[in-house]
Amino acid sequence: MVTNRTVFGGGGIMPDFFVPLDTTGNSDYYSELLRGGFLNTFSYSYTDENRKSLLQKYPSFKKFKADFSCDEAFMKEFFSYVSKEDKTLKKDEEEYAISEEAIKLRLKAYLARNLWNTNEFYQIYNDSNEILKRAIEIIQNNEYDKVNLDR
Repeated sequence: MVTNRTVFGGGGIMPDFFVPLDTTGNSDYYSELLRGGFLNTFSYSYTDENRKSLLQKYPSFKKFKADFSCDEAFMKEFFSYVSKEDKTLKKDEEEYAISEEAIKLRLKAYLARNLWNTNEFYQIYNDSNEILKRAIEIIQNNEYDKVNLDR
């Protein structure tokens, strides 16, 4: 076990393996969509209205994960929903371009959760989780042995 670690003023302990948080996909527009609950509520509504056709097209989660994409028609429906729900929130094209991948990933993950379960949400959502990917790599490559961590 590693002892005598540096403790910072805020009480944080420097991790044994540092993975910088990638915030390049964040924008104010994306934050507004999240705070307003639009991604979540749209996905519930969309799933309820399209469950039968979605499950016919994607009878398994594996097929959904591999083949479903938030195409132009789907995104048009999403933005129409947002504009009906909140007349003041306007789509900012520049900020959408910054956050497009994050928005589509979250929508796909929510749909998976609604069609199957929370486990499927994370199977999609964690595809972009660089911290998780690095942790798995550390474990698989036995890098943790280099810092003598308890197992």
